[in-house]
Amino acid sequence: MTTKGDVLDTSSTRKDYMRRVYSAYWLNKSTRVQSYDRNLCDLIVSVAPAHSRLLEVASGTGRPFSLELVHRGYGMHGVDIADSLVRESYRLDPGILACVGDAERLPFLPQTFDVTFCFHSTFYFPDLPRALDEMIRVTKSSGHILFDIQNAEHPDIALAYARRRSSATGNGRWLRYGKNLAKVVLRRGFPDWSSVVREVPSDWRAIGAQLQSRGVKEIRLLGRDPDANLEPIPDDSHANEFARLLYIGRI
Repeated sequence: MTTKGDVLDTSSTRKDYMRRVYSAYWLNKSTRVQSYDRNLCDLIVSVAPAHSRLLEVASGTGRPFSLELVHRGYGMHGVDIADSLVRESYRLDPGILACVGDAERLPFLPQTFDVTFCFHSTFYFPDLPRALDEMIRVTKSSGHILFDIQNAEHPDIALAYARRRSSATGNGRWLRYGKNLAKVVLRRGFPDWSSVVREVPSDWRAIGAQLQSRGVKEIRLLGRDPDANLEPIPDDSHANEFARLLYIGRI
């Protein structure tokens, strides 16, 4: 499960980084929609009744999911920790009812939404189990939740996480400082001056157990293949073939 209380990575530090620093990256991110994102939108539509109310957790600027889904006729709501991203969401489409808030304390009443989803973001949450409980809480009975994770047991993900932790301390920090300085001088790339370990992968077994203990039904596990397609995972023995895993369940 996502690390909590890491000496390099306290909750307040990670949230402050996402609010003040990393949000600038998302404001300048390419607007091109990836194949994986189009597939995720289609998956949401497959479980969302027409004209139903949807919530995107960590909605950012609304790109690509909220913008696409509001154009398909859904009542879109969003919540993000960075006020700059929420302002940009309103600029792009005022029809997306976005607000500033914390994924671990969603500012909505219980059983408000037909579908609650979160993509590309769970690995930034300091307390993912609490965020999932909140997603379940605000979703209507017989509604659906969907979210993806970085698979902590996939070799590539495990190696990348170890490198992120290493770069946040000792000699790794000074090496990263030099790279950031070069980015500033050459005006190439997005410098990262923080020692925050932002992205933390998750234990998919623990997540599945949590969903079951909260009464989530019809839980499906899918994996993103190299072509960005969503592949159903028939049993646990195949889960670690995928670096990115996707959960879908009915409340």
